[in-house]
Amino acid sequence: RYLPWTVTLRRDPDAGPVTRAPWLSSMGLRDDRAAAYVCHEFTCQAPATDAAILGPQLDEASAPRRIVLS
Repeated sequence: RYLPWTVTLRRDPDAGPVTRAPWLSSMGLRDDRAAAYVCHEFTCQAPATDAAILGPQLDEASAPRRIVLS
């Protein structure tokens, strides 16, 4: 999926503690499966271990936002 302006960080669970980005230390495997964490506007969704869950999370995070001022 093409998501411009997106940052992807990969973490090797066998690499030991995270030192450069300590907030990633709590993000890891779920039930011994790889997990994707979709974060948008300083909030992360529940970890996704299935593409059927990850797809809608990516859609929501990449949806255009509108600011309405009145």
